[in-house]
Amino acid sequence: MGRSTQPLLLFLILVTFPICSYLAADGLAGDRVSAYIPHNEGSSEIKPLAFLEEKPLGRFSKALFDSVHSFDALSYRIFLNFPMTSDFYLGNVAMRFQVVDDTISHIRLHMAGLIADSVFAGAVRANYSFDDTSIAINLGAVHHFPETLLVRIFYHDTSDGRGYYHYARNSYTMAEPQDARWWFPCYDEPWDKATAEIFATVPETYEVGSNGYLADVIHDQVSHVKTYHWVTNLPIATYLINLIMGDYATWTDYYVEDDGDSIPIFYMVWREDSLDAAYDFATVPDMMSLFSDLFYPYPFEKYGQGSVAPFFAGAMEHQTMTTINRNWITGDRALELGYAHELAHMWWGDLVTMADWRHIWLNEGFATYSSALYNEAAHGEEAFAQTMLDYQNTYYAYEQSAGRHPIFDPPDLFGVNVYVKGAWVLHMLRGITGDQNFYAGLHAYAQTYAYGNATTDEFRDVMEGACGCELDPFFDQWIYGQGFPVYNYSWSWSAEGDSFTVFLDIAQVQVQSPIFTMPVPIGIIAGDTLEIRLDNYLPLQRYQISLQSPPTALLFDPDNWIMDSARVVTGIDDSGRLPLPKELSIENIYPNPFNNSAVIEFAIEGGSQSIRLSIYDINGRLIRRLLEGRYGPAHYSIKWDGLGDGGQRLASGVYCASLSGEKKTAFRKITILR
Repeated sequence: MGRSTQPLLLFLILVTFPICSYLAADGLAGDRVSAYIPHNEGSSEIKPLAFLEEKPLGRFSKALFDSVHSFDALSYRIFLNFPMTSDFYLGNVAMRFQVVDDTISHIRLHMAGLIADSVFAGAVRANYSFDDTSIAINLGAVHHFPETLLVRIFYHDTSDGRGYYHYARNSYTMAEPQDARWWFPCYDEPWDKATAEIFATVPETYEVGSNGYLADVIHDQVSHVKTYHWVTNLPIATYLINLIMGDYATWTDYYVEDDGDSIPIFYMVWREDSLDAAYDFATVPDMMSLFSDLFYPYPFEKYGQGSVAPFFAGAMEHQTMTTINRNWITGDRALELGYAHELAHMWWGDLVTMADWRHIWLNEGFATYSSALYNEAAHGEEAFAQTMLDYQNTYYAYEQSAGRHPIFDPPDLFGVNVYVKGAWVLHMLRGITGDQNFYAGLHAYAQTYAYGNATTDEFRDVMEGACGCELDPFFDQWIYGQGFPVYNYSWSWSAEGDSFTVFLDIAQVQVQSPIFTMPVPIGIIAGDTLEIRLDNYLPLQRYQISLQSPPTALLFDPDNWIMDSARVVTGIDDSGRLPLPKELSIENIYPNPFNNSAVIEFAIEGGSQSIRLSIYDINGRLIRRLLEGRYGPAHYSIKWDGLGDGGQRLASGVYCASLSGEKKTAFRKITILR
C-alpha cells in the first residue's frame, strides 16, 4: 500500500432509503425484501453478556496468528444500502463459520462504530450485546466441532468517519490494517480468510466496484436504485474487502495468458480523467505478464483499479480491485511503479497474506521489490539500479529521522523502512541464492501458501529448500535484527616473480547493529575483471587473493548487492578504525527525491584541498553555489533548501550536485518533487 495522510471530516444525516436485499439460505431463506426493516427485538444493551468472560477487549491490535480462536469464518454475505446523501448507510451481514473448539455457546465478532439492530443465530433471533469494540452473540445452545453455523447481524453506521468514507463525487471503504470492523461486523484478523459476497444498493446513476466478479446488477426502476452483486469465491482477508462507488467512467481491458485465456481488468475513474487513465493504465497487462512469469500465474478471477478522492493513502491493494488516489492519474505514467507495487500485492499480500501484522514486510517489502523488477523489465538495468539506490537512500534517511529498529514487528506498520529495507532484503537474498533458486523459491512460496497465510519463518524455510542453504543468519540479522553493515576496507598488492597477491582488509565498524555474515562481492581489474565473493563475518578480516596479472583497481560490491555503507581507507589497524581517508566523494543525499530540503553528505580525502559544491540543472547551467573554500580531510554535510542563487523556488525536476576538488570532480543526481 502507498500511504499519505490528511484529515477527514465526516458528518451524519439520517435518512430513510429503500433497500433490495437477499436473505441467505441456511435457515434465513426468503424472497427479495423490498425494504430494510430494522429488527429491535432481543438484547442490545452495551454491556458484556453474563455468559462471557469479563475482560477488556481492546482493539485486538495485539492478536497473533497463534491466538486462541474458537471458530473459523467460512463466508460473508454483506447486504448494504447507501443513500449517498450523507455518510449514513444500513444493512446486514451473514457470516457462516465452522466450530473449532470442542464446545462453544457464543461467538464474538469485531464491530466498532456500528449499531446492531437485531441478530439471528440461524433463523432464530439471538441475544447479544455490544460495546465500542465488538459484538457478542449467544448461539442459544452448545455446539461442537465440526458443526457449521450461521449468524446474521442487522446494523447501521453511526458516522464515525472510519472504514467507510462518503464524499460528493465518490464513496469507498478502506480498512487496512484493522478497520473492516468499522464498516461491517466480522472477525477482523488477517489470518481468518473467507469467501465474500457483497450486495450494494446505490442510486441508479452510480457504479459500484468490488472484489471478485460482478454476478448481477438488479435495477429497481420504481425506487431509482441499482443493486450490484459482487462475488469472490476465493478466500479473502477482511481488510482486503472493499467497495468503490460513484458516477464513474468504467471500461475493461484484458491480460491474455500464455494459454490464450484472458483475465479481465476492470477500471473505474472520474469521467474527466478517463483519457489520462487509459494511457497510464495501458501497461498493467504487461505487469501482469511479468509477475505471472516471475512468480506464479495470476491467481484471481479479475484485476481492477478504481480512483477516489480525497484519499488519505496513495493506493490500497484490495483483492482484485485496487483503490488508487485520484492524483495518481497523471497522463504521463509518472506513477507507473505505484501501479506495479499494488498489482504485485495480488501475489504478495492477497494470494499469500502475512500471518499477522508483525510480518507486514512480507506484504510491503515484496511489493516494493516487485515494482523495481518491473522497472528493470520495462526500462532497463540502469533504471533498476537507480531504483534500488533510491530505496537505499530513503532507508538511510528514515533511520536518521525515525530511529533504528527491525522490520519484523515494527513500531510503525507502514514506516518506509518496512517497504524499502524489505525490498533490499529480497534483493540481497536473490544475490545470495542466485536468480534460478530465488525465483523457484518465490514460486514455491506462492504455491505452498496460496489463498492462505505465512510467517517470516515459513518463507525462510521455503527459500532454504529452494537454495539448499542455511538462511537463519541472514534472516536473524536483516529481518529480526536492525541496521546495516558499515565497511571500511583497505587493499594493496605485491609481486613475486610472475605471480601477484592482493591483500584486502575489511572491517565492520557499524554501531547499534550486529556483525553481519554476508558474502561480499569484490571485483579486481587485472587486465580482465576478476569477480569473487568473500565470506565476511568478523569485525576485521584479512584476505589474500592470488592473480596472474598486476591489479589496477579493486571494486567493493561493484553491482550493489548489499545494502551497506562502504569506504576505502589507507589502512586498517586491528581495531578496524578509520585512518586518514583518500579521494573525494559525494557520499549520500537524503531524502532524494525531496520537497523542501535535502542533506548532502560529502567527504574530503587525501589532505586539505580547495573544494566547491554546486548545483546545476540538467542543461549544465549553474543554479546554486552551496559551498566554496579550503577544507581538511573529514566527512561533512550541508543542507540545500531547494532554492536557486537568487532565492527563487526551483521547479520539480532532476538536478546535479557537483563537488569539485583540486584533482577530481564528483557528481550525484538530486531530484526535487514538489
